[in-house]
This record gives sequence, structure tokens and C-alpha cells, in this order.
Amino acid sequence: MTARASVLLAFIRRDWIIRSTYRLGLLSHLGMIFFTLAPFFFVGKLLDPSRAQALAPYGGAYFPFVLLGLAFSRYLTISLHSFAGAIREEQLQGTLEALLVSPTGLTVIVLGGALWEFLWTSLEVGLYLGLGVLVFGLDLSHADVPASVVMLGLTIMSLSSLGLFSACGILLFKEADPVNSLLGGIMKLVSGVYFPLVLLPGWLQSIAGLFPLTYALEGVRHAMLLGRSLRELGGVCLALCMFAAALWPLAVVSLAWTLRRLKTTGALSFR
Repeated sequence: MTARASVLLAFIRRDWIIRSTYRLGLLSHLGMIFFTLAPFFFVGKLLDPSRAQALAPYGGAYFPFVLLGLAFSRYLTISLHSFAGAIREEQLQGTLEALLVSPTGLTVIVLGGALWEFLWTSLEVGLYLGLGVLVFGLDLSHADVPASVVMLGLTIMSLSSLGLFSACGILLFKEADPVNSLLGGIMKLVSGVYFPLVLLPGWLQSIAGLFPLTYALEGVRHAMLLGRSLRELGGVCLALCMFAAALWPLAVVSLAWTLRRLKTTGALSFR
């Protein structure tokens, strides 16, 4: 096992120990997800599938559409907040400088601090799907499993890079970046979390094409609800790979530049 892998596993173990001390955490998350889904389930009952033309490309039913949007948009939320949250926690505890003078690189520290959150979010997504199937009658019998797994990986890969930019903001400004909340809200509005994009004005649909979440949700829904194969989703996969290829190097460079600047100014700690 490489040194970096050992460090990442140590971060996961630390965060698991912390999370496991709160024994009602999983139960509370289960309740939160249930009460999040229930209103949308009954709203879906109000819609006449024969008239919901905007939902036809996704099987015609509103609840499966919005459930997948709510579940997989969790990766956007955790991407925007987990990396910055890991840095913030180390700043408040006064351990950031000690970590940075260790052989561990900043990128490994940031990734390690957020890795558990992505694992926990994946559990949440599983709970969304499980509750949807067992309680609300979600039909995933047509899902293409390999395509669904690949779309999950591409969703995480393309969205997680956004978190490194957020971490740069925390390091530079020593406070939560309000741009994160604004960006997250805009992306959820125009990327099709709650309703199909065809309902948006044309100019907003054009803006939606600038965000990876738009392609992620499109691919996930087609793979899980309609059973589209990877070959049929080739365009979506290519778009997500392009987002990841463009954003990750830029995010890593930005983080390295931020670290050099803070070392020069001596402003690493939370003071």
C-alpha cells in the first residue's frame, strides 16, 4: 500500500470513528430522506402522465424523475462544502499548519478530509433509491446496471473538482464562501433537479449546458429509468469526462497557488 493510500485510509478511519459515536445519525438521515421524498411523491400523484409531455423522455412519471434528481444532486452539495469543510475544521482546531509541514501534501489532506463525506453521501443515495423502491414503488427494473455505475462514477468525478475551488476560498478568506451557496442554487435550478429542462426559457437552457450536473442527471435518469446503455449515453459520458479533464487540473493548480501565497504571507492559520 502506498503512503498516500495509507494517509487517505487514516482520514477515513478517523472520520468513521467520529461519525460512529453519533448512533442516531443513520436513523435521522433515513427520516430526513423519507420526509424529503414524501411531498414529491404526492405532488407526482397530482400530475396526469398522459399530459406530462416534458417527462416523456424519462418514462412519463414525475416522482422517479425528481427522486433521482434529489439523490444525485447530493454529490453537488457535498462537493461544494466537504473540501472546504475539511479545511475549515483543521483551521478551527489549529491543526492545519501542523498537517501542512508534514510530508503529506495539501491535495492529499483536502481529499482525505472529504473522502468520508463522499462515502457517506453514496450511502445516502442508496437510501434514496432503497426507500423509493420499498416505500414509494419506484420501478428500477429496466435499469442498465453497468451504465448506472459508470454514470455514478462520472458524476462524482466531474462534480468533486468544484470542491477544490471552494477549499481555495476557505484558505484565502478564512470564512465560508457565499458563492458556493449561490452556485449550488443556480445549478440545481437550471440543471433539471426538480423539473425537465424543456420547461425553462431558452436562454436558461443554454446556461444549463455549462454545468456538469445537467449531463450527470440526464445520464443517470436515462440509464436507471429507461435502461440506456453506455453506447447510447456516449455523448453524456464524453461531456462529463471533458468537464473533469478541464476542471481537475485547474483546481489542483489553484490549490497549489493558494498554498504558496499563504506560505509567503504567513496566513495559514485561522487568525
